[in-house]
Amino acid sequence: MKIAAITCSYNEDKFLPIWLRYYGQELGAENLYVIDDGSDVPVQNIFANALRVPRPETFSAFRPFILANGMQSLLFSLGYDIVIFTDVDEIMVPCRDTYNGLHDFFEQNDQQVYTTVGLEIVHHINQESSIDWSKPIFSQRQYGRFSTTYCKSQITKVPWNWAHHLHLTQQAPSPHPQLYNCHLKLVDFEYACHKLLLSQQLQFVPEEVAQGLDAHWRYSIKDLFHTNYQSFFDKPILHQWDFSQEIHHCKNMPTNDGRIDIAQPLKILPDFFKKTGV
Repeated sequence: MKIAAITCSYNEDKFLPIWLRYYGQELGAENLYVIDDGSDVPVQNIFANALRVPRPETFSAFRPFILANGMQSLLFSLGYDIVIFTDVDEIMVPCRDTYNGLHDFFEQNDQQVYTTVGLEIVHHINQESSIDWSKPIFSQRQYGRFSTTYCKSQITKVPWNWAHHLHLTQQAPSPHPQLYNCHLKLVDFEYACHKLLLSQQLQFVPEEVAQGLDAHWRYSIKDLFHTNYQSFFDKPILHQWDFSQEIHHCKNMPTNDGRIDIAQPLKILPDFFKKTGV
């Protein structure tokens, strides 16, 4: 079974090496494809399978999905059986108490398209220190919370339009209960602030700004803190690792509804995440 993974990267010095290392050990480095969206230092300097594309003057929320769609078509034409698309700060983990890794997961499951269970891996700044990027993340972070935003139909065996059906839609299957999309953007508050300040310098497509698309890229530091960190300080931390209720919610909603995300409590991550080496 041939499996490829795609990501887009722009000036990413922390998460791209983690992405390459994890998916390289899971799928083989020769099956990874990075779309370098005009980084100041070309990604090809560190990774050969990088396609460099010109950086546009204004950034569209749909651009990464459109680029990935084109790469998906190419990879299917080259004989790949499964194509995966993730953001550079997303690590897709099957339950390691049941599966040995991604290959084992796909050998034991047979769907045309898979939707993941979205998890926001967070920095509990009242309890956890800043990230040491030289050490595994899951040895330093113990909390995650369910996120509809990151329940994505990001794995496919057939042509699939990620521009319109990446996030939850009526056409997408409900999340597989043992396949987790771990979003790492918030694993370190200081670094999240640094990335936010950089994204504030981007020029976005005016029509998309008017519609409120990707508004979180234009947050103030105060917005980032209150929405993504302070929101869980006063909530109890749960030890039960069960997302059946959340998955049921996804089955009954017509489109992605990120509004419920910040209402979710933190749950303690099972030890199997440490087996990934991330």
